[in-house]
Amino acid sequence: MPIANQLSELFNWNTEDPLELYPFEARCLAVDWSPTEHPELLELGKPTIDFVFGRSSRVSRQIRGGQVVLYMPERWLSVHEKIALMQSLCDVHETYPLKRVDIITAEPIIVSDFTDGMVRLIKSIKQQ
Repeated sequence: MPIANQLSELFNWNTEDPLELYPFEARCLAVDWSPTEHPELLELGKPTIDFVFGRSSRVSRQIRGGQVVLYMPERWLSVHEKIALMQSLCDVHETYPLKRVDIITAEPIIVSDFTDGMVRLIKSIKQQ
């Protein structure tokens, strides 16, 4: 099964109250693997991160489509940006309405405000 399909299956759940914390649905897969374990995903979300933090003026396809997937965004972020990621996505939402943000991360600081129903812990991408 292609990796994109496996990710889609892993993210197949509804959060308890998706609009409680953010104006869009936000979900996280908290993982304990290395980013290089899945090299085909290494660039997933990079253009979005660049736009969100003003490194690029080009709006990413994910933002235009309203569904953002970030794979190990901690690789491109400073500590301050990790803390500000979700607020920065809320700021982007004011101009480009987002429906959903899915984050795959091993960095707890990025999703420290998420509630239990917004996070799934997984050890392997093959885990169901």
